[in-house]
Amino acid sequence: MENLTKKSENRLPDKSHDSQRVPLYEKFAFASGDVACNFVFGFTGSLLTLFYTDYAGVSAATVGLVMLVSRFLDGGSDLLFACIVDKVKSKHGKARPWVLWMAVPFGITYILLFTVPSDCTQAMKGIYVFVTYNLCTTVVYTALNLPYGALSSLITRDTRQREFLQAFRMGLSPIGRILVTAVSLPIVEAFGDGQGAWIKTSFIFATVAIVLLLFCFFGTKERVDFRDLEEKQEKKKTNKESFLVMIKNKYWALCLGLWGVMVLTSTANSTILGYYAKYILGDKIYVSQIYTAEQVAMIVCILFVTPALVKFTGKRNITMYGMFLVIAAQLVLLLNPTNVTLVTVLAVVKGFGYGPLWGSVFAMLADACEYGQWKFHVRNDAFLFSAGSIGSKLGGGIAAGMVGVVLSVCGYDGMASVQTEQSLSAIYWVYVFLPIVLAVVQIVFCLFYKLDKMLPMINKELAEREARGEI
Repeated sequence: MENLTKKSENRLPDKSHDSQRVPLYEKFAFASGDVACNFVFGFTGSLLTLFYTDYAGVSAATVGLVMLVSRFLDGGSDLLFACIVDKVKSKHGKARPWVLWMAVPFGITYILLFTVPSDCTQAMKGIYVFVTYNLCTTVVYTALNLPYGALSSLITRDTRQREFLQAFRMGLSPIGRILVTAVSLPIVEAFGDGQGAWIKTSFIFATVAIVLLLFCFFGTKERVDFRDLEEKQEKKKTNKESFLVMIKNKYWALCLGLWGVMVLTSTANSTILGYYAKYILGDKIYVSQIYTAEQVAMIVCILFVTPALVKFTGKRNITMYGMFLVIAAQLVLLLNPTNVTLVTVLAVVKGFGYGPLWGSVFAMLADACEYGQWKFHVRNDAFLFSAGSIGSKLGGGIAAGMVGVVLSVCGYDGMASVQTEQSLSAIYWVYVFLPIVLAVVQIVFCLFYKLDKMLPMINKELAEREARGEI
C-alpha cells in the first residue's frame, strides 16, 4: 500500500507469493519497531514497579491497584483503536503511518513515567501515576503497537516469509527489554541512583526509541492490498460485525490466551526478579546478569533454533516442547534457589524454553487472519491483531498488579531496609512456582491449536477465491 495510485489490477492479493519476498534490511527495519516498543513494554513489565516503590516512594498497594485497573481500561482501548485503524486510508498504507505518527508522543510519554512528584501525598502520587501510566500505555502505546502488530500481515502473505519476519521481530525485541532491564540499573547508579537519575536514563532510551521507530517506518513497505476486496465487503461489514467475527475465530482466542499468559509470565518473572535479586540473592545488580542471560538465550532460540525446527515440528508443537523445558528448569531451581550461578544457568534454559512461543505466536496470529477470511469471508486484520496488544496489556497489567498487591498484603515496604518474613516468602514463591503453573496453562492452550495442519488447504482455497474476485 506504499502507493495508493496503483491500478487495481496491480494490487497484490492475486500475485504469487514469490513477489512478496522480504529483503533482509526490511526484516531488520520491521524488527526495530518492536525493539522500540519494548522500551515501554519491557520496563513496565520489569523495573517500573521497583522504581515506583523504592525510588518514587509510591506504596506497593497503590502501584498494584493502578496497574490492575489500567490494564482493563487498556484492553478496551485496543478494540477502539482496532476500529480506527481498520478504516485508515493513507498514502503510506493502513498500518505504517501509525508508526510515524506515534514516534515522538511515545518518547515524551515514556519520560513522563519517571517524573512522579516527590513532595506530595500518596494520593497525589497515585493520581499522577495513574494519569501518566495510562497516557503512555493505554493511549500512545496502543496507537503504536496495535497497527505495528498488524503490519506483518500487510508486508507479505507468504507464510514462510511471515515466519522469518516474526523471527526477526521477536528475536530482536528482547534487545529493548535487555536495555531497559539489564542496563538501566548500572546507568542509574552512574547518574547518582536517585529519581533524577531515572529521568536522565529515560531521556536516553526515549531518544533511541524514536530513532528506531523512524527506521521501522521508512524501511518497511506494505505489499498486501485488500482494498478491492474490502470495498466489496465494506457495504456489509460494520465494526460490530468485525468484532463478532473476531470473537468467533477460535484461533484468535487461542493466540490471545497464549500471548496473554506468556506476557503475564514474563512480566511477573521480570518484575519479581528485581526483588528476588535484592532480597533473596543479596544484591539487585544480579538483575542485569540473570535477565541478560535469559534474554540472550531467547534471542538465539528465536533467530536460529525456532526457524530451523518449526518446519519439522510445526509452531504448536515446538511451543509446547518449550513449556516442558521451562517446567524442568523451575523444578531444578528448587535444589538451591539462592545460588546465583544456578539461577543464571537456569535462566538460560528458560530462555530456550520461552523462545519458541515468542518466535511463533505472531506468525500463528497471522495464520489466524487467513483462517478468519477462509471461515467467515471477512478480512479484519486490525481486529484480529488486537489479540497481541490486548494480551500484552491484560497479561502485563494483571502480573504487575498481582505482584504489587501480593507484596502489599505481605507487608512489603520499599523504603525499609529490612523486609518481613512474609514478604520474602512471597517473593520466593512468585519467582519459583508461578512459572510452572503458567507453563501448564500454555500446554493446555497448545493442545487445542490445530491450525498448522489446516493452513496449506486454507491458503490454496483463498488463492482460488481471490482469483475469482471473492473474499
